[in-house]
Amino acid sequence: MPYKCFLLTQVPTVRLSLRRYRSAAGKSVVPCPNMPGEYSYHDVMAHLTDFGWPVRALGETENWNHHVDHELTPPKADARWPTHCSCGLQFSKSDTWDAFTERLYSRSDTGELVTLREAPVGAIWQADWYLNKETGRYGWDWDNLTEPPLVVRTPGGEWGIDSRASNCTMPNERTHRCWVRHGNLPNITVDKNGHTCAAGAGSIMCGNYHGFLHNGYLTDGC
Repeated sequence: MPYKCFLLTQVPTVRLSLRRYRSAAGKSVVPCPNMPGEYSYHDVMAHLTDFGWPVRALGETENWNHHVDHELTPPKADARWPTHCSCGLQFSKSDTWDAFTERLYSRSDTGELVTLREAPVGAIWQADWYLNKETGRYGWDWDNLTEPPLVVRTPGGEWGIDSRASNCTMPNERTHRCWVRHGNLPNITVDKNGHTCAAGAGSIMCGNYHGFLHNGYLTDGC
């Protein structure tokens, strides 16, 4: 099925949740059935509040830690801290206590506010934190990427539209794009029409998803 893409834009609001966490990796701890596997862990978050915070400049890091740690986070005796994992495990005092913060973003299609973590398939956002302040460029793959690289949530996970393909046929060339994008966000097309390498045919391989990004839609591959 096709998925319509939409743009996420950061807003001057941050979400604060109270998180309890216990890793089961390498310990005599029963893995969480809700997250099976080698890296299983017990993890739960309770939404505490949303607070206003200025939209950060491109490439800047968030700096609300002091405000959160000293003004908003309740003491450990506060009943709002989660006590049990969703699987029923009771956390101990030695397990992690975390004031978990996430910037909120506005969807261009509905105006709904979401975090990047919960953004559904079709969401596109700028990964401006890849800015190299010394060069004024972004990322490590290219010498001419002067705008924040784009990331899209596909049915198989997050995919960096402006990343270098693992099978790039010009691995030492730093000005082409393995995927060339056209159009205005979020109605973009990604293909091989432009200064590119010979890797693939413009399709996306991400997790168990294989498809295309054409005219603002993620579509299944042939």
